[in-house]
Formats: sequence, structure tokens, C-alpha cells
Amino acid sequence: MAKEDKFDVVIVGAGITGAIAAKELTEQGFSVLILEAGAGKSFKFEDYQTYLDNYYTSTVRTPNAPFPATAGAPQPLITDQLGIENGIPQFAEGSYFHQVGPSTYQSTYTRQMGGTTLHWLGTCLRMLPSDFSEKTLYNSGKDWPINYYDLMPYYRAAELEIGVSADVDEQAFLGIEFEPSYVYPMNKVPQSYSDLKLQEWTKYAQFKYDGTSYDYSVVSVPQGRNSTPNPAYNNGKGYVPVGAVGNPDIGQRCEGNAACVPICSVQENTMH
Repeated sequence: MAKEDKFDVVIVGAGITGAIAAKELTEQGFSVLILEAGAGKSFKFEDYQTYLDNYYTSTVRTPNAPFPATAGAPQPLITDQLGIENGIPQFAEGSYFHQVGPSTYQSTYTRQMGGTTLHWLGTCLRMLPSDFSEKTLYNSGKDWPINYYDLMPYYRAAELEIGVSADVDEQAFLGIEFEPSYVYPMNKVPQSYSDLKLQEWTKYAQFKYDGTSYDYSVVSVPQGRNSTPNPAYNNGKGYVPVGAVGNPDIGQRCEGNAACVPICSVQENTMH
């Protein structure tokens, strides 16, 4: 990049948030530069296969195992966390991620083009309306300055960009509401045999908590993975899923490899 190059907007991080922000801005005519600290691999499908090779040959297969860090862009690793000693989190010498407090955040993120979507499970739950008012309702934490209804149009926009597979009727629970006639871009990922058996076994069962009885509910989780496009989406205009980046003929539908973490073997969960 030449020093005299100028951009309207500079975005730091080529993960899902940065990518969607760049898409929105460029569609409005702005020039955008995205900076990514991780390795600058392209999204050719052949390059993606090297990540698979890294995973297959890794001794410890953590979420970041397929995506090695570069010297100038270290990333937190689960293996760096050594537990808690005398109330203080312990970390391996030279590790990137350090914390204070009585517990550790045992997770990670990936510094690569695509960010953590490279090993993202695809879970796309909406927050509950009560989550925004925890102080008022439960005298815990703080209330948000916004509420669930403020975020509804942004949830809808995110579900379009990600291509979420779910069923509205199943997800309308504990106060979650949807706009009239809204459906997810794709039908829910079919539940497994064991899910259906669990659903059958708990149909008339209840559990008790704090003196109150509750029914069980076994439903699918909204997924950022392709299933069958919903023809009712967008007022009957439907939804067209996108295949794997660099090879659109691959990843047209989730193949159920059960390897979203640490890496989808067909690059299906990195395409949206």
C-alpha cells in the first residue's frame, strides 16, 4: 500500500464484525481499508487446506491448532491457562493472554483473516429481553441502556448476513418476539435421532427449581450453518445461500462433519 493512499474508513480486524461493517460502508460508496494482524493468507480453497493439514498434524488439537499465530500477532491459547493459585489465575510463561480476578476466561480468539469464524460453532442465539434488565429484575449486574426491541432490526440484519437456520416458533420463548411474518433465512438444521428421543422422553416430564416446576423443552439452536433455504423469507422472495469462499460449489449445505471447532473440513462455516 502506497503512503499516499487515502481511505474514508479504516477497520481494524477482518473478523465477522469488521467484514460486515466494510460491506455496509462500501455499498454506500465509502472506500474502506481493513487491517488484519494475522497471517495474510488468501481465501483460496487450496490455502484453506493447509489449515486442515495443520490440524491433522497437531499434537494438541485446540481451537487455534489449525491457525498458527505469527510472531507479530500472537493469540491467546487455552493451553496457556494453568488454573488458579491462591485466588490468582496462572498462565504459561510468555503467553499472550493474562487476566486478574477469581476466575479465568477459558476461551480464545483467532488472529487470521476471518477471525474466530474460522472455528466458530455457528451458535446464533438472540438475547432474552430479561437480559437487558438484570439489575431491575434480579438485583444483579447492571441494566442496559437499550432493550431487546431496540436490537430487533439488527438481529434481523445479522441473521441475513450470517444466513441463520432456525424456526421462529421454536425460538419464541421466555419473552423473545419476532416481527410479524418474520422467518429465518433457512429452515432449522434437522434435529438428530438422539435429540428426538430426548424430546420424546421429556414430553411430560418436569423439573423443579426454587420451589417451582418447569416443563422441559428440547429445541434446535439457531445455527450459522446452511440447511434448506426458506422460500418464505423476505416476504416470499426466499434466500440464496453462498458456498465456500474460493470454491462456491463446496459448502452449499452443512455436511454434519461435527468439526466446526476447531475447523470445518469443507469450509462451510466461514463463508457468510
